[in-house]
Amino acid sequence: MKTAKLIIILFSLLLLDTYKVYAHGWMAPESDAKKENPIKINEKSINNGKKLFENFCSSCHGPEATGIKKEITGLNIDTPNLPARLKTHTDGDFHWKILNGRNQMPSFKEELSENEIWHIINYIRVLIKK
Repeated sequence: MKTAKLIIILFSLLLLDTYKVYAHGWMAPESDAKKENPIKINEKSINNGKKLFENFCSSCHGPEATGIKKEITGLNIDTPNLPARLKTHTDGDFHWKILNGRNQMPSFKEELSENEIWHIINYIRVLIKK
């Protein structure tokens, strides 16, 4: 009987962990997620970030970064509302995702510098307040 209870408990924990990964499985490694944005949010950074966002991101995420339906983008999934996501994710997490990409989200390692990525994140941060 104890073995059956232990198996049920372990199976339940496994399902819970699987659910967490499935519910939001794309997270930066902890060391990257902890990185702090070295670029202060100021008018220059926001303007730089807005221009970069418009050139590299808005076609999939929309002009206000609120996401676009898959039927419009032609992607497999709707793109996320970035200001809403940034409320619960670190700048480091976003930086890692932009840098590395995944599935239909391309990597921008070759197109954007580290600082340019941080500027984009600052721009998205300002959109949270709108």
